[in-house]
Amino acid sequence: MLLALLAATQAAPAPPVRVAPPAPVVRTTRIPPPVYVHDLNGPAARFTVEAEVRGGDAVLWSGPLRVGGSYNQTSVRREQSEPGDTECGSGRGVAPISTSFSLTLNARGEQDQVLVNVRWSRPGDRPCAPGPNSRTVELAGTVDLPPGGTATLTGDGGLVVRLRRR
Repeated sequence: MLLALLAATQAAPAPPVRVAPPAPVVRTTRIPPPVYVHDLNGPAARFTVEAEVRGGDAVLWSGPLRVGGSYNQTSVRREQSEPGDTECGSGRGVAPISTSFSLTLNARGEQDQVLVNVRWSRPGDRPCAPGPNSRTVELAGTVDLPPGGTATLTGDGGLVVRLRRR
């Protein structure tokens, strides 16, 4: 009985208290954009360039592009892949047709110069050959493009880039 009385008088231990961990401290810092060699005189003036890119007899892309400012690069990319018309036989199905195109323009400071980079990939002439079947042309150069000025770059495979600054 004494044992029962002693057990009844002792209080049950309190349940453990669970405390949530403190919230993380988040500090944000503005990181300035990287400075490139051609940006040392400040950002390039913002302007618009009318661009036309032709591959062979076809227009790959045509339209206005803005370049310059603190983010002086502009780019256009297009990719297309679809089944072709050539049956390859031997259970290999139909050869795909894949094309891609990219154009990148970068203004260079206050110098009226534009860095141009174009890449065009198209199907090769052996659609059922094992392995890759494509032809790629890449063209890179710097052109002077003062206000109202024009420039043309020509590459292999009939690749032509025409630029006109507004």
